[in-house]
Amino acid sequence: MKRFWMFFIVAGLLFMVCGKKAVIRKYYILETPRPIKMADSVETVCLPIHVDIRDFQISKAINQTRIALKTKSHELNYYFYHHWAVRPSIGTADMVYQITAYQKCFRRLVRGYSSQPDYFITGNIQNLERDETGKKVAVHFAATLELIDAESNIPLIRHTFDRTEHYTNPKSMNSFAETISLILYQETTAFLNIISDYFKKHSEAATQ
Repeated sequence: MKRFWMFFIVAGLLFMVCGKKAVIRKYYILETPRPIKMADSVETVCLPIHVDIRDFQISKAINQTRIALKTKSHELNYYFYHHWAVRPSIGTADMVYQITAYQKCFRRLVRGYSSQPDYFITGNIQNLERDETGKKVAVHFAATLELIDAESNIPLIRHTFDRTEHYTNPKSMNSFAETISLILYQETTAFLNIISDYFKKHSEAATQ
């Protein structure tokens, strides 16, 4: 009789385990929200400078692949099954490089460290999380993009943004990643426009 009940217990456990769907971790990437078109490009000529694009600095609270979730004003949680494919410090820099390379703003562009660059682009990420503190689910993305003189290590141009955006499908983490990508695309394009204007003004001043 004892063996009989043991058989049903084991069979029941096997049924419960096998009957459930396998739960897998999902990974998300940052990439341009659509194929970049000429209409999206920065109106600039190729500047005769050598620029590196380096990894971003990021606050310790979000310096990981687990996607952060803010549910209260001072409470930060992390998804167990939803991760960035690479750390945001790397993923953001990769996407900035992708956009900048397409725009052909600089004579030479390198992702990472190269020999004797004129300038380098990097940034600092303060917030990158799914925000559920309000009535609607939102993306909160705050960061600073910088163009730094490689010789003096002094920032020449600094572009800061702090955006909270609602998105169409709040249950979808893919929509979350798409919204982050769109924000980074828009802010990087604005940053490159600022760089273009900066060098254009300095070039005009030098010829006067």
